[in-house]
Amino acid sequence: MTELPTLTITKADLDERGVYIGAASVEDYDGNIEIAAKLGLVRFSGRLKARGSIRAGLGTSIYAGGAIKAVGSIEAGVSIGAGGSICAGQSIDAGGDIAAGGYIEACEYIKAGQSIKAGGSIKAGWDIDAGV
Repeated sequence: MTELPTLTITKADLDERGVYIGAASVEDYDGNIEIAAKLGLVRFSGRLKARGSIRAGLGTSIYAGGAIKAVGSIEAGVSIGAGGSICAGQSIDAGGDIAAGGYIEACEYIKAGQSIKAGGSIKAGWDIDAGV
């Protein structure tokens, strides 16, 4: 099996408001997306989608104006938010809140350190835990 490439997003890839301005498209990335720790809120103006996993380090939150989708897991040290839906082929895990304007769905578990809110349904193949 071929290892997927990994796009690493650092402070150099963000503008002064924390909006991603990097050269690589993250609307449909053919690999994993890793976002550095301690960046605060990292914003994506459109969709954030990866054929692998999406991971943000401790002290970093993710927000996409569109949907967030990953074939693997979606993880953030702080919160995960999307104007659209959040969908993972594996798990969704955030140290803080998980919020979506649409549905939230994971084939495995959904876990938030604080709350889980969705404009649509919330579904998981395993457990759904908030405030743990």
